[in-house]
Amino acid sequence: MSLRATEALLRALLVAIVVIAPMMLVASDLSFGPLVAFFAAGGALLTFVEYATPVPSIISFCAAPPYNRLRFLAFCMMFLGGSLLHLVSVQPHLAELVYTLQRTALLALSPAQLLIWVVDNADDKPAVAVLATWGSIVAVCVCTTFFLVIKNMDWPCQTTAFRQFTNFPRTADGSPVPPRQFQTYANVYFLLGLSAPISGAVLIWVSPPLATSLGSAHPMLTIWIVTAWSMAPTFLILRALAFRRIAQVIPDQNEDDEQVSAS
Repeated sequence: MSLRATEALLRALLVAIVVIAPMMLVASDLSFGPLVAFFAAGGALLTFVEYATPVPSIISFCAAPPYNRLRFLAFCMMFLGGSLLHLVSVQPHLAELVYTLQRTALLALSPAQLLIWVVDNADDKPAVAVLATWGSIVAVCVCTTFFLVIKNMDWPCQTTAFRQFTNFPRTADGSPVPPRQFQTYANVYFLLGLSAPISGAVLIWVSPPLATSLGSAHPMLTIWIVTAWSMAPTFLILRALAFRRIAQVIPDQNEDDEQVSAS
């Protein structure tokens, strides 16, 4: 087996483990077993295919670490960390700490606060509050880390594979997509990242049964929903930061290509 296939298989196994682990930690029954196994197998297969091929089709910036590594870390921390916190979410001291964090400026308008607001009358509000607050903390940490990587480590210029146009889309004539188009993409993804939690909160607010169902749902279902709630804006904002940076890198790359052609 080639090195590329071995690395792809390892990544696929990690994805499958992260998907399966919460069920083993939280679920007292295996009623969700077939569904969890389906998602684990699907995620592992998709990951293997994407990383085993030279040019990925869905996974963005496949050869530009640490972009995808940070996304996986965020998913792992939100999913596994949320599962562990769910086990102790009924403890009074933890609930008190969570409600204290909610009143800070950092989380006052976060996706966590929006989700807690729409499930105000739910039976399992403390658990939802713990999971949502944890997801927001992870999101802030991951987005800040990627911003610092871009600012201080000159991402993605330090990655040889990226400089070889592994991730740059091309037009029909082979030239790179114009920088302004990447800037437009960045703005769109940033707006989507900010509006996703608000849109979800409005949807749940106008349908009270959804809020009640979320607060009293099976623990596994609650973890999945709250994790997705936190992951969606996080991944969109990470993508916005990446596209904004690419819009700055493309002119530099074009200048390098012109110098090589001239020499």
